[in-house]
Amino acid sequence: MNKEDLLQQVNSVTNFTDYFALCKDAYLFLQEQPPEKLPEMLVWFFSEAASKYCNPKEGEFEQVVLYSLKYKKLVTGLVDAFSTKGCPESLYYQKLWDCLEVLLHDASPEERAYCLLAILQDERTPYYEMPEGLRMSEEEFGKVRGAILSSIQKLDFILWLPAYRRTEETSRIIHLLENLENREQKSVFLCVLWGRYKERWEKDNANRLGREAEKPRKDTPKSDTEGKDDPFFPKSTEPEEGEGSPVEIIPCPYPALNGDEYDFALFQKGESVYLSDRGKTLAKLNKIFDLHEPDVVKNLKRIVGHYKVMMQGNEFVIYIDKWSGNTNEDENEDLKKAKLTLFSCVSFMLNMKIFYV
Repeated sequence: MNKEDLLQQVNSVTNFTDYFALCKDAYLFLQEQPPEKLPEMLVWFFSEAASKYCNPKEGEFEQVVLYSLKYKKLVTGLVDAFSTKGCPESLYYQKLWDCLEVLLHDASPEERAYCLLAILQDERTPYYEMPEGLRMSEEEFGKVRGAILSSIQKLDFILWLPAYRRTEETSRIIHLLENLENREQKSVFLCVLWGRYKERWEKDNANRLGREAEKPRKDTPKSDTEGKDDPFFPKSTEPEEGEGSPVEIIPCPYPALNGDEYDFALFQKGESVYLSDRGKTLAKLNKIFDLHEPDVVKNLKRIVGHYKVMMQGNEFVIYIDKWSGNTNEDENEDLKKAKLTLFSCVSFMLNMKIFYV
């Protein structure tokens, strides 16, 4: 395969399956490049292919779930390590490639394809050469913040002023920014500005979710909605009352996901045994999505339905039909499968945010 053939394949991609096949062929193409041409080809491929990325549809994501569990953190770690160095594009991609070649020396073509795919999925692809960011200690940050306190007070005033055009507020903020003395002051000012907008967004989102939670569903009497969970998740059949509270059998920690350690746990209530996410997923979904938006609801419902995961209170759970009492997942295939399935399900739901940006 030559460059023209690969470009034609890039331009003919129409779905996620095509895109995965492209990554598989691209890895072979890049391996065949002579050392002096490889950096140029890496820059070219990642720039071209990133713009053609296709989101997976229902049923397409499953083909790479296992590769994701094995390699996603690895690839993200490599991008984390090299993207902040401010090096030229060719050197950045060369470093990524060299690491992949070492780490994937005995990997299958599909695993190599997934690693290219994971780089292309990353928000930092395509990569752009940028100067190294300013790093300040908390003490230094506090001193600079004190020096520009007057500008911060004016910023808070601006954010409360009525603005009838989007540019009114931003042009006033630019006026403040232009009057700051140096890069350090401007950097701290923008940190404060970002924090103010984040606080506003979180407050507005919490208020919106509160209003939505108080609304009865359309065409549903209010008395039928009170005290019920969101209806789009399949509900588990909870044990009958009188069987006592759930008792934790063992914690089942899983690798860090989206910045949090996923401390699944195995519970028993009466004769029933189930694996739970402890309610963490729903809390995060509430921050990411409007859980009453039809398109979001439809996709979340498909995901939990595919993995046969159910909702119990605010927890996502999987019941283990035949509990043997063996808590060693290396010996208990049902427990191991439940743990992998729940992790795949919640990971898929939380990472669905990439389809909505």
